[in-house]
Amino acid sequence: MKNSFTSTEYPEPGIHEDHEGFYILRGTGMIQIGDAEYPANPGTAILVPAGMPHAIRKTSVTDLEIFIFHFAARE
Repeated sequence: MKNSFTSTEYPEPGIHEDHEGFYILRGTGMIQIGDAEYPANPGTAILVPAGMPHAIRKTSVTDLEIFIFHFAARE
């Protein structure tokens, strides 16, 4: 699923029971995973483990476009 992020502020962190992956398509931004913050640039792939709070914001003038995918966490 392709999503566009338009805010320069972090939203309320998301937490999922499955793993979530992000692939940055266009624009630049930052992703907060737990207490750490990482740059999100085109071509960057990011994996957020299940149960980890995370949020994304844009830093570019244009929207941050990201391909997002989820996959099950193994027990």
